[in-house]
Amino acid sequence: MSNQTLAEKIDLLYEARLRNPENPEREMELCGCSGKCYMANYAGDTLNSAFELRLKPRTITREITYPEPLRDAPEHGAELYRAAPEISERYDFILWHSLDYQARWLRDGLLHSTKEAAIAQGNALAGVTS
Repeated sequence: MSNQTLAEKIDLLYEARLRNPENPEREMELCGCSGKCYMANYAGDTLNSAFELRLKPRTITREITYPEPLRDAPEHGAELYRAAPEISERYDFILWHSLDYQARWLRDGLLHSTKEAAIAQGNALAGVTS
């Protein structure tokens, strides 16, 4: 069941209109109890109580450039660097042992042969501009 009050729905509609005055319904989505979200058309007031209106999350589009990561598995014991946007240094040192998580990093394009390349990618992924 929906716990949204009429006042909460009106607040959401008002905020959607502020975000996009020309087309406020594009800022809203209808969410059901299953957690799935749908485009909301709130022009009519036929909302089922099992659904709630919510503001769509905003998205950011940006272009990033960084050195090409490794594509092939290196020799066992090779010293590599992982682009790590989640830590302040932006890189992590690893010894290659073909472990599952290391293979995933390779597949995801996060491994480099130099620290500088890993830092450059880590900064790019973190949105750091210099």
